[in-house]
Amino acid sequence: MGPVAATRTCLKKYVTFSGRASRSEFWWFVAAVFLLQLILFAATAAVFGPAITVHAIPEQYLDRLRITEFRAAYGLGPTFITQELGPVVNGQAEVVTRTYSGGIPSIILGVAMFLPQLAATWRRLHDTGRPGWWVLLPFAALLVGGLLFVGLELIGLASFFFALLFLGFLVCGIVFLVMLMQAPTPGPNRFGANPAGAS
Repeated sequence: MGPVAATRTCLKKYVTFSGRASRSEFWWFVAAVFLLQLILFAATAAVFGPAITVHAIPEQYLDRLRITEFRAAYGLGPTFITQELGPVVNGQAEVVTRTYSGGIPSIILGVAMFLPQLAATWRRLHDTGRPGWWVLLPFAALLVGGLLFVGLELIGLASFFFALLFLGFLVCGIVFLVMLMQAPTPGPNRFGANPAGAS
């Protein structure tokens, strides 16, 4: 299945959580949504430019300040952040933060594509013989870790636990990614026929 057919199939099955999705259907759809997000990001950033914030930081706090020269994030759309530290004038330094994001169009696309991406992931797990609720694995790890983090913050162990939380979330993410990349169960399984044809 090619990228256009995969995207069309996943959009037709917008909220269909039953059945199976082949590897090509799933990964082409994921790539198409990601590419569309990047295009929206580039267009919005080119038209509107970055959001710029300037903060004055007293000189005595500069040794505690961590300047992020470049940071990327992906939520409902891609976000890129740069920071620069200006010279110290009258005991204060300026920190200039530029945030490039896809803005409203990227958020709208992210919300619109949430259910079809969830459904395609659910069906992809079915294709490997697993129940779709395995899609909750990374979210469950984040929720449990977040609750433990809040509890440990109260007793002063949060920074140590943050490293463990990050490591646990990373391991869950890798396990989940491996599940999505695995070959389908040959022939029909309890979730339906093999979408790639008989193996």
